[in-house]
Amino acid sequence: MKSLCFQVSEAVEGTPVQGMPSLDVEASFLQKTIRTALLAGISGAVILSAALAGEKASADEPDATAQIAETSSSSDSDQKCARAGMVIMGHRGIGMGTKMIDGKKVTEDTIPAFQAAVRHGADGFETDIWFTKDGKPVHNHDPRLERTSNGKGYIADRPYSYIKKLRTDSGAKIPTHTQVLETMRNAHGLQQQEFKMKEPQEDQIRLVIKQDYKYIQGIHTNLLITSGDADTVEMVNAIDPTIQTGLIARGHNYQVPLNKVPEGTDVILLDIGAVDKQYVSDALESGYQVSLRGIDTVQMLHKAARLGVTRVVTDEPVNIGNAC
Repeated sequence: MKSLCFQVSEAVEGTPVQGMPSLDVEASFLQKTIRTALLAGISGAVILSAALAGEKASADEPDATAQIAETSSSSDSDQKCARAGMVIMGHRGIGMGTKMIDGKKVTEDTIPAFQAAVRHGADGFETDIWFTKDGKPVHNHDPRLERTSNGKGYIADRPYSYIKKLRTDSGAKIPTHTQVLETMRNAHGLQQQEFKMKEPQEDQIRLVIKQDYKYIQGIHTNLLITSGDADTVEMVNAIDPTIQTGLIARGHNYQVPLNKVPEGTDVILLDIGAVDKQYVSDALESGYQVSLRGIDTVQMLHKAARLGVTRVVTDEPVNIGNAC
């Protein structure tokens, strides 16, 4: 299994904290207690109180770490920051359609949309890739051009010479894959790229990956290539098994069976209405990350955290990117 994108680093190394009273507690015990509490996002007051109460817990007494966990679970979930430790990806950048952001019109799946998502606190953006008639990868959600631009017809039926003249509802261009990569390379954001067409050609996938390697620093942790088609995911895995891949489960209630996930897949992407804690637990145990979509409010962000996931896709990065 390829290495996971996001790992938690230990934040406490036993360094004395200025102003903290001397405690008759073994250093290793206190260090373990504080580290566990900090990773759970618990306040310093609770940490100190648990440490004082648990001094050198004996074998027949509850571990102070467990006391902290119990305190945490019994507290109101809204007291904790579900944003901490959660990877938030802006769906099509800023969600569906054209929106007013920072006083300007911004259209989905355009460079200004990706920039807005990262600017407002998202960890990165999700985007969609199609190929023009002459084989150039461009970013657009729909196979057709009418909904968000002044163009007509299918992207696959139009040469790039036609596509490059079009403008979206906000006035932005439909960007090529290279244009997106060049512009966003310094944004230090994660990228989630979806092959929209079913069964893309091997040379098309190779072209996209080649361009990704040229522009994305830390590609093996900062890029996730996804598809709703298992055969496409398998093809990406075969071409480059070091690239992280994700299988998209379509439908609000569809829970893809874990034994149907292609070998080598890293992430399963589902609607929040399709999963429960048991499914997430089983997926994690099987070596898969779980990413949930439909996370557009702080309340839904807390729900995702309670389910045990650490990655979400949102149509409202402005609302939850800097939730707390």
